[in-house]
Order: sequence, then structure tokens, then C-alpha cells
Amino acid sequence: MKAASRDRRERGLPSTARLRLRPFGYELDGITHRPAEAAALREAYDALIVGSDFVEIANRWNRAGFRNAFEQPWTAGAVSGVIWNPRQMGKVAYGGRIVADAVWEPMVDEITWRVIRARSKHRAIPARSLLGHIATCGKVLEDGTACGRVVSTGRQNGRPAYRCLGPTQHLTRRTDLVDAQVTKWVLARLARPSVQTRLTEGDRALAATHAQLARLRARELVEEGTAVPPADFGEVLAPIRAEIRELEERVVRTRLRTLIGRQLVSQTATEAWDGWSILERRQVIGAVAVITIASNPPARTPYCAKAVKILPRR
Repeated sequence: MKAASRDRRERGLPSTARLRLRPFGYELDGITHRPAEAAALREAYDALIVGSDFVEIANRWNRAGFRNAFEQPWTAGAVSGVIWNPRQMGKVAYGGRIVADAVWEPMVDEITWRVIRARSKHRAIPARSLLGHIATCGKVLEDGTACGRVVSTGRQNGRPAYRCLGPTQHLTRRTDLVDAQVTKWVLARLARPSVQTRLTEGDRALAATHAQLARLRARELVEEGTAVPPADFGEVLAPIRAEIRELEERVVRTRLRTLIGRQLVSQTATEAWDGWSILERRQVIGAVAVITIASNPPARTPYCAKAVKILPRR
């Protein structure tokens, strides 16, 4: 039985044992897409790119009347099991590893699946603020360089404040004042027709990135197949894999910008912003801006807007 199942998997076919329960997004054959569910799955990946989470996706699916394979309402855990199934990127797994390309059409491209998966594994910081772990500390150090550490949230005189995560806490700035300044800048930028055009045309620049990724993955396979001493294996592959990760992130950032641009076609920047959750707003900020917060001005000095440096992300 196991041999037959393995043979089916290696030919890109779904396991007959698994098909006793219909996979979400597919008909009972595990190959044919069920249109309404397939659309919901694709929208879920887009939502994750923009900054949503499994709880929100479960709520959306339940509101739409979808049920899981046991005809029960969706939970965040059940949604994650569907989203992270390799079948969604058109791959067949057996024994915990990918063994073949699937015969069915994927719900999402492999790059997006892998990047969102990696982000989900390392998303250990709850989104309690708009700029925490996005903005960086701009305190100039003795050697003339900026601190560069990300800021987190704390308290200043009983009020929420951004603080440098460095050992000396180079800065403490009120979150409400900084957030208001950044929000105003982001809304003004998103309202510009030239920016909206660049956002919606972002996918056109992806062909060269995909080609570069294909070359790097081919090189990675070649290096893995060479007789490299174990002690040198990581040293040889680490730079290649680091470049692959950076290019994959670039692809997903471009997709995020495209999704933002599409929303701005039918809504004003303010309407879109008001409809986004804090997670989604954080993703938008990270896609369009680079934010540096300088150290505190002298005591009793009013809030200094110039201490918050906001640059467009290229």
C-alpha cells in the first residue's frame, strides 16, 4: 500500500488515502479546482502578503459559509494547515519532503508560498504599534554611523513611546506623535497619481528577478551535488541562499505594492487606510517607506518633526 501511494506521489498525483476527505479548494479528485474555494484560497495568500493573519482568514471563510473537511467552522490552526500544504504551490510531498511537481494547477506561486511561510515562522513580535520593529534608531554613534537598531514600544511619562532596542536606549519618542507624522506622509504619498501608477505596474519588473532566481537555484543544485567537504558546505552555499532569500523577498514586496495599487484604483488613500488593520498598515508602511527616528531633542523641547526621517522605499 505504501509503495502504491509513493508511486502516485512521485507521478504528481494525490494520495488516494488523503482523498477520502475533500481538500479545501478542490473537488474530490484532489485535482480539479472548486472555483469559489479556490478564489478564497488565492485571496488568503494576498491577505497574508498585505498583513492579515490566520484568525482573520478563518473569520472571512466562516462568514462566507465555507466549512472544513469535517463540515466544521474554520479555526486559525485549520487555516494554517491548508495554507502551508505544499499542494497549494503545485508540489507533492511524501515522507515530509517534496517528491514531484503536481499535475494540478497551483493556487499560489512557489516563491510567494515559501516567503510567507518563512515570515510566519519568524513572526514572533506582536503588532502592538504602527512602527515597532519597522522604524530604526538614527542616533549617531562615536564612529559617525547611525545606531540602526529597530525601535520597540515602551512608556514615557505614562504614555506609549518608541524606544531604541540598544543597550543604552538612545531614544524615547511618543508613539502618537510619530505615528501621526508617518501616517500623514504615507497617505500623501499613496494619493499621488505617479506613485499609484508605479504600484500597479510593479509586476512588470518581476521577469528579470524570476530569471535571476532560476539561475541561482540552478547554481545551488550544482553546488549541492559537488563533493564539498562538510566543513566548507555551509560556507559555499550560505551566500547563494542569502541572495535567493533577498530576491524572494523582493518578489513578495513587489506583489504587495501591486496589491496596494489595485486597492487605490477603487478607493482613496484615506478610505483604504481606514479599512486596513494595524497589521496591514504596517505592511503598507514597510512597502513604501524607510523610517529613521533620531535621538531625543533637549529636555522640554517641543516635538521635533525633523527628528523623524521618512524616505520613499525604492
